[in-house]
Amino acid sequence: MSTPDELLALASSGNVLDWKTAIDEVFTLPPEEREAALRVIRPVYESRLTPQFHAVPWGASLHERAAFREAYESANKLTDGFTKTSEADLLAALEADPRTLIVFRLILGYTTAELSSALELVEVSVSKTQIEAIEKGRGEMTEARRALLAGVAQAVTGVIERDLFALDETLPEEDFRSRLDKVDTEEGWVSVQRAASGGIDYGDLLYERYVDGPWLAVRSAYSEKKGRLIEDAVAKILTEAEIAFDQNPEELVAKGLLPSKPDFVLPNVEEPQVTLEAKGADDGGTARDKAARIAAVAARADEHGWTPLAVIDGNGWKRRDALVQTLEATHGLTFSLENVKLILDVPRVAGLRGTAA
Repeated sequence: MSTPDELLALASSGNVLDWKTAIDEVFTLPPEEREAALRVIRPVYESRLTPQFHAVPWGASLHERAAFREAYESANKLTDGFTKTSEADLLAALEADPRTLIVFRLILGYTTAELSSALELVEVSVSKTQIEAIEKGRGEMTEARRALLAGVAQAVTGVIERDLFALDETLPEEDFRSRLDKVDTEEGWVSVQRAASGGIDYGDLLYERYVDGPWLAVRSAYSEKKGRLIEDAVAKILTEAEIAFDQNPEELVAKGLLPSKPDFVLPNVEEPQVTLEAKGADDGGTARDKAARIAAVAARADEHGWTPLAVIDGNGWKRRDALVQTLEATHGLTFSLENVKLILDVPRVAGLRGTAA
């Protein structure tokens, strides 16, 4: 049996097969010795993990700052600094420049889906996609669009005057607040005017960020892209190495060969040799749930004689049970974005070079 120092040296090695040797040996040890060995090895894998929360996903559907500023300046000018805000005034502004819709929506603090719901109360049916198209300035000013904008003006007026979506007075204040209880709408248009004229204190801005979360809308809108961060890195490496892979191996699940679909199967579903899971997690609960899935797929892969791998990253994977379960399931062949290129050193993977040529 290897000593703790020897296990540490193996897990820290640049040879992926040494990792496998170390982890496989650890899980043959009696419980107390196993825990002692894991306390030595876990920090090695944890040191390879990096937080992912700093990476904010972005996409073409989002407004760049310059484009948003154009819409804002237009709304500000057309309403004379938000002093002309009757329903008729808002409609005139929206007809003159439909892009101002995003400004009035964000004054309310609504998502496109929430604005769509608000419009239903004034008997206007519109989809999120239609709202986004108007905010981007796409499309002609038809009678149907004019009617839609009239509904927007009515809804914005109703909401900011607290006639629509007013908070139920029976709700205790210590438990609930209105969406309008924010620095720029607390007193309706008066608050908007004050904010637009430069009357917002930086402390108030930071408090709004505290209650709403920085980049929250963007992170929600593009959460799927954030989830593909690791998958894209793996796909790039495999593609550059001319290794064939399948990212939609549903056939293996349909045949009962796997309990769920892994992120990658190499080289294909007809002759699978490697399963690879690419999972990010910024919190421990998410990592725990993903580890269970990795373990279930890896167990079946082992039964078939395939090689299970995992590429994980994010602080969530520092959760002990999640990391240990993943290490055991993959026999130590668990990578992170820091060393993801080393998946090409796994013999089964290395043997597949050129299969995509």
